Order: sequence, then C-alpha cells, then structure tokens
Amino acid sequence: VDNGEYKVAKLVFIGTPNLGAPKAFKALLQGDNFGIPLMLNQLEMKKLAQNMTSVYQLLPSQKYFDRFGGYFINRNQLPDDYITTKNYLIDKNLNTLLLQNAEQFHSNALDNFSAPNIDTYNITGCNTPTLGRIILRNYFLEGGIIKEDYDLEMVAGDGTVPFNSALAVSTKNHYYVINADHGKMPSQDGIRQLATQIITGSVNNSELPKNIFSNTSKCFVRRGKLISVHSPVDLHVYDNFGNHMGLGDNGMIDENIPGAIYENIADNKFIFLPEDDNQTYTIKLDATATSTFSFRVATLNNNQKEQVVYYNDIVIKPESQGQMIISPTSTDTILEFDYNGLNNFISLEASVVLDVQQAQDFIKP
Repeated sequence: VDNGEYKVAKLVFIGTPNLGAPKAFKALLQGDNFGIPLMLNQLEMKKLAQNMTSVYQLLPSQKYFDRFGGYFINRNQLPDDYITTKNYLIDKNLNTLLLQNAEQFHSNALDNFSAPNIDTYNITGCNTPTLGRIILRNYFLEGGIIKEDYDLEMVAGDGTVPFNSALAVSTKNHYYVINADHGKMPSQDGIRQLATQIITGSVNNSELPKNIFSNTSKCFVRRGKLISVHSPVDLHVYDNFGNHMGLGDNGMIDENIPGAIYENIADNKFIFLPEDDNQTYTIKLDATATSTFSFRVATLNNNQKEQVVYYNDIVIKPESQGQMIISPTSTDTILEFDYNGLNNFISLEASVVLDVQQAQDFIKP
C-alpha cells in the first residue's frame, strides 16, 4: 500500500484489530479459541499461542493505551500502563522475541494508518459484548495451589475486537454492524452483501442491510446480565428453547444461546446473557471439588454495570449444586443451593448488592 497506491482501487477492512485486542492477552496466559468452533480446548490453544506471531501482534499496542487506557488491572501491581503490562507478560515467561517483534509491528505508520489516495472502507462490529478489561482482584494459596480471582469488563465490539480498536482507521466510509461475530464476519449476512456493493460501486447508504448502519447510534453493549462463578464450579445456562451455554459432554464449550458470550480465566467462568428481547434463563451450578466459591450477577446497560449481586465464599463439596432463574425483572438476590446434591435446595440470600457507583470499585466487597 505504501508504494503501490495507484494499483489499489479499494481497500476494505472487516473487523480489523487495528490497535489490538485484550483477548490476545487472555489467549497467551489462559488460552482462547477466538470464537472459532471446533478448535482445540483452551489449554491446548494456550500451548499453541506461546509461539504464534499473530497472537502477539494482536496484543494492544502503545497507541491503544494512549487512547483507551489499560486493559489489565493487577491490584497488586499498579499502575496499568503499557510498560507495566509488558513487564507482567515478560515475567510470565512468554516469548520475548515475539513480544519485541509485535512491538515493532505496531509501528507509528501502522497504528496511524492512512491511505488518502485509496478508496478505503471500514466495517466494524459495534454492539457485541467484547472483552475490554481483565481485572485480577486477588490471588491466594489454597491446598498448595495459587488461586486467582478475576473480574471482566465488557465493551462494545464484535466479540473479539473492541469497537474503538477496529474504528482506528482514517476514512470517512465507516459501517457499523450489530450482532457481529468476529470469526464469521466476512461471511455474515449483511456484511457479505455490503462488501460486494463496495467492490462493485453500488453502495447506497439509505438502503443498507438491516444489521448495518452508517452511524454509531447502535454502538453500545447490549442490555443484559454478566454472570460468573469463581473457584471449582461449572457454570451452565439454558434459555427457554433448551439451548445450552457451558461445558459440554465432549469437554468443549457449548455456545448455543444466541447473543451470549462465554469467557473462562482459570477457575473464573463468565457468561454474558442478552436481555434486549426480554429473555429468561435458567442458571445451573455444579461443584467439582471441596472448597468455597463465589457467584456474581452483574446487570449491564449502556456500557456500564448498573448493579452487581454478590454471593461470597459459599462452602461446597463435589456433590453441591445451585440454581437460579434470571430475567429482566429478576432481583437475582436469592440463590437456590443444595450442599449434598440430594435435590434438597435451600434459599441463600446475596451477601451484598452494589449499586451503579459501588459497582465501579475493583475491590471485592
């Protein structure tokens, strides 16, 4: 592009992580399949990622930090700036050569990309909940094993690339896709048709596909609940149609609920559940060891947490189970819990309920 602009008529970006994506950090430290079905499990993906140039290049660049702030908060190692985060990765014995190469890859020319003589278009996912920030709240020793307590912040994007990172392209031709799925974007309905129209020169902004807009009015995280379990508990969710989200019988993660997002960091499992169509969900919790666990239900709306319901340090054994019905009108303050796994459930009240201001605090209540 730098030396051949006269040979390029049109340039189309689709879900491009121009300044990087925090999901790369998770992939390197915990593993991730980047939303591509039927890939290897998380631990195998972590092994592969250690020497994958593309994953290191996906790490947020210095420019990402300058524009949007840090994406990893370690309460025991502040601040969360670029250098501190880079050193944290080095301390985790990652491939230092690939870290250096990724830093060079994100040159000033790349992170400030502009091709004024090329007809450039940018198609970005803009309302799918996307990993935006990882918070390491605490870590502790249990049975000789280090346990880590994480929280997540979701931002608008395409499920992998945050909206603001994908948006970082100098062009006046931006198109915004709702309900985008990063791994499938080039072939998704609407995007495929728009790309064809761009190439053939037949784009009409007044007649765009129904899931694509030329303005950012729809670009915010969908209303919903972010539920999570912390420590040795499997998290399962079922919608009214019987669709399942969680660990399947084959050892892979079932992701069959439309609009839902699954994330797993160590023994911390997170599921975002959309509620913009008045959906109702059944939550099932299955303990896998003798320990304690915590359960959280955060209500998200307009890119922020309006409320967080905490259940802290519940004693469990492998037979223990829990359940809850979640809906747009549920208070989420009662968890049905069966310690012995004999279907004798008792009602546990939430330990604490945080309001919109208190929910911004990273310290565990």
